[in-house]
Amino acid sequence: MLKAAMDNDLCREVMSTKIYTTAPTAQHTEGQDLSNWFLRRIEDKDTGGIEVLCAKTGYVNEAGSCAASSGETADGQRFLCVTANASSSWQAINDHVSLYNAYCQPISPETSDTAE
Repeated sequence: MLKAAMDNDLCREVMSTKIYTTAPTAQHTEGQDLSNWFLRRIEDKDTGGIEVLCAKTGYVNEAGSCAASSGETADGQRFLCVTANASSSWQAINDHVSLYNAYCQPISPETSDTAE
């Protein structure tokens, strides 16, 4: 589902926005700030050179705290990361940081030469 959302311009824009301010209303005369908590918190973490482009968290009884994110290396390699059953939203972020660091490092020319 995250891949399909990334392929849709509107979904990608919404999921990659860190803070969005709504238009003023009678109840909120200055508008309201809506925040993508996951994106704002993961940018403070060392993801090993992966820029997290978009993310969505959630919770369901069957899977606990869940998260899905898309990250990209400086040379354009993209990764999708999906986790479930975290003990909290903070743990979901830490899970993504750990996975990006462990499995999604840019492929260097030296690494690709030895893999052949």
